[in-house]
Order: sequence, then structure tokens, then C-alpha cells
Amino acid sequence: MKFRKIRKIAVAAAAVFGFIALYKAGKRRRSLWSRQWLLRRSTGRDLAHLVLHELRYEDVKAFQNFVRMSVSSFDKLVVKVRPYIAKQDTILREAIPAETRLLVTLRFLATGETYHNLSYGFRISVPALSQIIPETLEAIYAVLKDDYMKMPQTKEEWVKIANDFHKKWNFPFCLGALDGKHIAIEAKKEYGSYFYNYKCFHSVILLALVDANYRFIYVYVGANGRANDAAVFHESSLCKGIEMNLFDFPEDEAIPGIEGKLPYVMVGDDAFRLGRRIMKPFGQRSTIEQKIFNYRLSRARRVSENAFGLLSNKFQIFQKEINLPLDKVEQVVMAACALHNYIRDEDGFDSASVDNENIQTISITPGSWRQKTFITKLEKSKVNRSCDAGLEIRQRYMEYFNTVGCVPWQWNAVKKFNF
Repeated sequence: MKFRKIRKIAVAAAAVFGFIALYKAGKRRRSLWSRQWLLRRSTGRDLAHLVLHELRYEDVKAFQNFVRMSVSSFDKLVVKVRPYIAKQDTILREAIPAETRLLVTLRFLATGETYHNLSYGFRISVPALSQIIPETLEAIYAVLKDDYMKMPQTKEEWVKIANDFHKKWNFPFCLGALDGKHIAIEAKKEYGSYFYNYKCFHSVILLALVDANYRFIYVYVGANGRANDAAVFHESSLCKGIEMNLFDFPEDEAIPGIEGKLPYVMVGDDAFRLGRRIMKPFGQRSTIEQKIFNYRLSRARRVSENAFGLLSNKFQIFQKEINLPLDKVEQVVMAACALHNYIRDEDGFDSASVDNENIQTISITPGSWRQKTFITKLEKSKVNRSCDAGLEIRQRYMEYFNTVGCVPWQWNAVKKFNF
């Protein structure tokens, strides 16, 4: 009997000593919760302090280069995202300010640096960055999408876009330029060959509709890199919305001198399927009239190429393989496209950064982005049969460009550019 009591007491004592040992071990681990060099962030010896308290007031151009936007645009964006990303201080430590959270996220997009590299500069731990950056990307898209990346909802909004295309690029009834690009991602075993594209790297596809002012008005991302333009477009909500007539497009309109009415259309390259709402160029063996159509379409379609170029040049994360889970890659793309529009509207852009056509000398000066971009075009579909309605509509547009809708320099441009 006494032996049993002694054994119970011994077991209980062992348990107590075990808990004490675990508690002490836990305390030892707790003491290493944050490395000392990370705690010195509050002393001002980090990149955030340099940018927000020195470059901001002493070198505005350097500040703009660092965050890819002006001081006023940065301040305005901070106000918008603060309610979503600001955290409360605790008795253990001060919270990382909203300005710093936004700053490190913008730097992540601007450079494509790893979390480890950003950690050293900003004195923020990698686990903290892995929470801060996705959270801030989500907040950026949430606060910008309705005002800066909203797809037109009414006939009047679509007509405004079409009028801009007509005025700037001499293409009437154009609702946008449609294009797709590969976004490189880090290869992972679980992907297999699903995201392996024809250029021999792994990617997801960004499909976008761009207005006449290089702004994204529709973005679809996530399709596997093996797909082509036509397949991605067919899977997109844009295609389904067009088929179901959900976008309240303007009614077809008549043009004096052209038989029948012309519908409002989108322009794309020859990888897309010609349809009632999609115009693409004629093939290589074209008549002079068809070449005129190709030239006029290319002027309107070039805005999408420039929009992608501006995006990748400003946010150089797109010039590297993105080593993030697929859902986080989508966050990166959506936030970057919204920021592209935001910066475009708030700060404008250097005209030298996009292609410039001189109609007096019949020459094109390539945009500066063409020297640096790494975004790859999609593969042309091997099965891409055009519908009869699309063929008829393209024929009428060709007739318009060769008669009442001609511009005086188009004949020389076709000869010089060999369309």
C-alpha cells in the first residue's frame, strides 16, 4: 500500500518537474522571439526611415524612383489603405506603421526582391513580411479597383472609351485592345508540366483589355501557361459576358458611305478568334486594302503592348520568376494592375516610355520599355476558325478605312512598315 502511494507521489513530482522544465525552455525560446538587429528598427536605422524622413523631403526624385509614385500619390494611397492594414501597439512591442507596410510592399513590386533581402533593409522579419505583403496587396486592390480599374457598366462609359480610340488612334467603335502575356512563376514539383509554356518556362497568363490611354479596364489572371490567347479568352468572364450580352455595349451604328451598321468591337492580334466583337488582322498574303486595315488595327492594338510594357518596367517583379503560391501571384498581378492605373491617373507618365508614331515622317520611336521588358507574348492558337459574322464585319471596317475613313498618311505607312 505504502509502495503505491510512493509511486504516485513520484509520478506527480516528475510531472511537475517536467512542466517546469518545459516552461523554462519556453521562456528561453521566448527570449529569442525577435533578434536584436530587428528591434533597432525604431531607432531610424532602416530603409523606411531613410525614404519617409529623408528622401521624401530632400530628394523627391529618389523617393519617386523608390516607390514608383509621387509623394502626394503615396500619401493619398496611405490614407486609403490605412484602415485595412494599420495594427494596434501592444505592451510587448510597437506595431509596424501603415506607411512602412505600404512602402515595403511597393518595394517588393518595384524590385521583385525576396522577403529575405527586404528583411535586411527594412529590419522586418521574414515571417512578418510574409503576412504584411499579401495583406497590403489585397488592401491596395480593394481600395483602388472601383475608382481606378472599374470595367465600364453603361453604354455611355463604353462610348467614351470608343471616342478616345477614334480621336487618338483613328479606329471608330473600339471598346479596347485585347492582349495576353506570360507571367513567369517558380517551377514547383506539384505543378508538373501544367504551367510549362512554349517558351520553356513555367507561367500563368494575364489577359487584359486596355483602353486608349494605356489603362487596364479588365484583367483575368491565373490560366496555365500552356494555353494560347484564344483558349484563355474563351475561359474568361469577359468572353462569357460578351456571349450572354451582360456588358450593356452600345448598339451598332451606321457610318455614312458604308453599307449597314458597324458594331462596337475589341481589337487583338492574330492569336484571337475573329468574331462579331473581336477584330484581328488579315493573314500575310493580303491585298493593299487588307494591309490598310491591318495598319489601322495595329495602331489601336499597340496600346495594349505599351500598357504591358509600362507595367513590367515599373514593377520589375514581372521581370523575374515569382516564387509565391498561385493565389499570391494573382494578388500581385491584380494589385500591380490597379496601381498602374492609379499612377497613370495621378502622376501621368513620360511620353518617351511608350511608342510614338510620327505621321509627318512616317516613323515609329519605340518606347523605352521595349529595351527592358521580359513579359512574353502568348502562343498563337493552331485551331482558330473565324465566324462568318466576324468576316463580314471586318470586311466593312476594311471598306471604311479605305474610303470615307481613310487618313492621308496610311498609304505611305503601309509601304514603309511592310504590313
